Amino acid sequence: MLVVWARLRTLVAVPPLIIALVFTSRITSPPCSLSDVPQAQIGFRAQLAHVQAVGNTGRWALTPELDKYANKVLAAEHLPGLSIAAVRITETGEVETDLAAWGRMNEDGEPTHVNTLFNIGSCSKAFLVTALGVLMEDYALGRNVTKLPPGLAHFDWDTKLQDILPRELPPIFASSWARSQATFRDVLSHMSGIDFVYGDDESPISLLQHLQHLRPVYELRERFSYANFFYTICAYIISIYSGMAYEDFVTQRIFIPLGTSSTTYSHTEAVATGGLSQSWTASGRRVPLWLGNRATTAWAGPAGILSDAVDMSKWLATLLNGGIDPRTNITVIPRSVLEEMTTAHAVISGRPRRPYRSIEGYGMGWERSTFQGHDIISHSGRMPAHLSEVLFLPSDKLGVVALSNADQPQEAHLKVAYRIIEDVLKLPHVVDPDANPSTASTIAQDDAHLDGSTTITLAASLSRYAGTYKNLAYGNFTLCAPTTRSEYCASVRADFAACGERGEHPALYAAYPRFTSSHIRLTPHPLQPAAHENIDAWELEFVSLFPHGYGKDTTPFVYRVLGGSTMEVRCAVVGGRVDGCGIVDVTLDEGRVLREGPLKEVADVWFERVD
Repeated sequence: MLVVWARLRTLVAVPPLIIALVFTSRITSPPCSLSDVPQAQIGFRAQLAHVQAVGNTGRWALTPELDKYANKVLAAEHLPGLSIAAVRITETGEVETDLAAWGRMNEDGEPTHVNTLFNIGSCSKAFLVTALGVLMEDYALGRNVTKLPPGLAHFDWDTKLQDILPRELPPIFASSWARSQATFRDVLSHMSGIDFVYGDDESPISLLQHLQHLRPVYELRERFSYANFFYTICAYIISIYSGMAYEDFVTQRIFIPLGTSSTTYSHTEAVATGGLSQSWTASGRRVPLWLGNRATTAWAGPAGILSDAVDMSKWLATLLNGGIDPRTNITVIPRSVLEEMTTAHAVISGRPRRPYRSIEGYGMGWERSTFQGHDIISHSGRMPAHLSEVLFLPSDKLGVVALSNADQPQEAHLKVAYRIIEDVLKLPHVVDPDANPSTASTIAQDDAHLDGSTTITLAASLSRYAGTYKNLAYGNFTLCAPTTRSEYCASVRADFAACGERGEHPALYAAYPRFTSSHIRLTPHPLQPAAHENIDAWELEFVSLFPHGYGKDTTPFVYRVLGGSTMEVRCAVVGGRVDGCGIVDVTLDEGRVLREGPLKEVADVWFERVD
């Protein structure tokens, strides 16, 4: 047995929605005011669009009071840049759009504009569902260009994925029952029961190869559990049956009819415009745009769109107008598709999380609940260092889109978006009450925080943990002990050390390039399993290391993606040898009842020792 001293690490957790958390930052430039950037109010009528520039006095949503509030919140939360569009349909059918931007879009200090491009993240999901619904309508009306598989007569939301995917592809579930039953509605409402985080260099085929090896965390349709990868699979299905790339189908059937001028899936195109916002961590360090060109096939469906406030306002206007573009009177979203995607099919939260919210449900690409008694449909886009929100209230004919360029825990974009809704509808300020102004925290998200020490006894020495571990879905990693001698381990430890992440207490380290990390670290967990002398418990942390900095600042730093995350890992030690390690709970869902039995059989993910 090995006795080690372990320093307990406390990380800033991913905050609940709309809680006022602020932090210290290295960003010093103040946000621009409304008068510092180009503004316009756009009025759309069903047959004619016109653009009219107005002063602050003519604004109905982005008023001087809202400008003052936005400046205060951005300064308090050190958000570099924010772009906002507010849209409403009047009683006479006119669509009014109010636009504004604050702050900076790059490290050279260029101001954010209403046409600055951001990665809208998971707000892309609604476009995927719309595209799939449009393709289904093509088949219903006989406009399809590709035949359905033999024996499949209809293509709709209840079509089983197994029946429409090519037979030569790997099975989509390890469970034969789930494989035979899972429909588009099931997987797009996040009721598949599978949780999987994948890299940005995957393809739909490689994802399918992984899926057959995944252990479900829930039974099919048992519980809502958010997962991106089925949106990737559905984008692939669209490409098969539309006869064109998924991105081209969305462009032709959604972007062009909407009249968007800047929206794209291409990182190269976005960069070429000169209007793509850079991105920053919570502590003010610049990081690369998380999804580059190589990520297109894996992430286009769930999170791949780059857009601006002007283009997103056209999307909002169409949503508020029942799927019909109010400028052209052309149906972009078929009525049946809009109703299906915005109707809750899964329960996210069966109890209100806030006094001013109702229970929350998920349709397909949209959440639905109430806000202060008003029906609201929304979705967050939480890409690393680009956070966005799309909200619309169908009964009130009001919508807001907020696009920002820094990571959690800042939620300034949400606060400003909800303040607009509160002010326009003359509701109390409950999201960020005036009586409780934000105060800056002394905790920086990307810093490690230490909290006490404890003595931990391990069944195997750290050196015996060094080696390669394999999982057919999640891939391999090679753990390095502090004394492991190899060129690879020397490089891994050097990267951690450069970023100030080695620490004074024992740990295991590995390179593990995934969506949420470049590296992982295992530190002994103080809550060792009782009565299991042959099992060691560890805390697994995912980090992205930048040993050479990024952008103009070349000093090393660590980035904990989307607030940082840790998971409990337990490792089986047999006769002094490490047999393997398992992630006990990949969902971190509150109230989840974990399986009981031998560790190798009940872990959500089991990594077998292979060397």
